[in-house]
Amino acid sequence: MSSAQDPFYIVREEIQESIDKLQSNFHRWEQTASNTGEYVHLTKELLTSCESIEWQVDELEKTISVASRDPSYYGLDEVEIVCSILILLLRT
Repeated sequence: MSSAQDPFYIVREEIQESIDKLQSNFHRWEQTASNTGEYVHLTKELLTSCESIEWQVDELEKTISVASRDPSYYGLDEVEIVCSILILLLRT
């Protein structure tokens, strides 16, 4: 399965996009005065983004766990599973 079609790579990219957005909002939050509505809004958005990323990573871990029990069922080999786990660990 090509990386363009592999759900692991799709989900990993979604997680990376979420992290990029979180970092951008964090930098905006750092530059915003704490006594403004924008600061409060960004604070809530940062907390929500962290919770969302945590959920996404948990779901990806579950997916890898399921696929690793029977890789051939999903058209994977053990090398692909190990690579997926290593990529997940290195990127988070």
